[in-house]
Amino acid sequence: MRILPIFLLFTTILFADHFDDGFKAFAIDDIKTASKHFQKGVKKNDRRSIYYMGYILFYNKQKQDEGMELMRRSAYMNYPEANFMLGNIFYKTGKFKTALKWLKRGARLNHPKSIYLIGYMYEIGAGVKKSKYSARYWYKKIGIKI
Repeated sequence: MRILPIFLLFTTILFADHFDDGFKAFAIDDIKTASKHFQKGVKKNDRRSIYYMGYILFYNKQKQDEGMELMRRSAYMNYPEANFMLGNIFYKTGKFKTALKWLKRGARLNHPKSIYLIGYMYEIGAGVKKSKYSARYWYKKIGIKI
């Protein structure tokens, strides 16, 4: 059992440079530099780099399909933010059943925005039967009282 913590530490160190450098560039809107670093992380199968590269491509209107595919890949690697973003994108386009699928994956990973949006969907009846009880259940998980 001691091998797993050592493996996790090693992989965190291995991926940290590309992701951290990419995220710093992303935070100041230096998308070209961020993309360069995230691409290196994508090649190393880093779920965070895969998500952010997908995010960049998705919002580059000409590469939305490629961006969605990368975000899906990251989501299937259990990156919580990727599950939320996919759910949010489908929610905004009115594809509520698909949105709920991704949001519930995010909720299982304890992602608060995923949990909130599920509660909101129940509160207004978006793709689900409107239910204050169900909304309250989800909101309670993140400390919101209604």
